Parts: sequence; structure tokens; C-alpha cells
Amino acid sequence: MSGPKVREELQKKYDIKPARAKQILTTAYAQIVDYNEKMADKIAAVQLARVEEILQECMETNDRERALKAIDIINKMFCLYVERKDVNIHGDIIKFEFDTAVNVPPKPEDE
Repeated sequence: MSGPKVREELQKKYDIKPARAKQILTTAYAQIVDYNEKMADKIAAVQLARVEEILQECMETNDRERALKAIDIINKMFCLYVERKDVNIHGDIIKFEFDTAVNVPPKPEDE
């Protein structure tokens, strides 16, 4: 159900004004986002512990292939394979930042 539809249902069911329905929905949404972020952190911690346990077993049994797969999963969990790009816009200036170093020759002075 869409936000406007939920607000409409709140107004009808509880006989409240549109502004109050919007406030309730905004608060509920913020609480859901907060809960989901906390749960995502907990799930990530549990998954990491599981993969670390598998990695330990692989190391003990000298199973290099499975150990490399476990290491690969851990690297993916920490986004180590993702090239990060940051874009900052301030007024008329746009600044790009990449993880890789790029040498840009200095701009020649106008004469």
C-alpha cells in the first residue's frame, strides 16, 4: 500500500486530520528504518561468524579451495571488490573522488 493510501486509511479509521496521519506515518517509517538497520547489522555479524567458522575448518583440513571461497565471501561482505566513487556538489563546483589515484597535469595558466 502506498504512503498516500495508508494516510487515507489512518484518517478514516481513526478520524484524524491529514497532517496527523502524515506525522504518524513518518514516525512509523523512521522506526521501521531504524529497526531494519539494527537487524541488518545483527544478521551481518551472525553471517560473518558463520563464514569465519567455515574458514577455520577449511584451514584446519587444508582445504584451500573452500578457504579461498570463504575469504571471497568475507571480502564481498565488506565490499572490498567495489570501487568507491564519491561525488560532492557545492554550488557550481563538482568534485569526484575515486579510490584509485589519478595524476592530472596542472592546468596551464592563461596568458
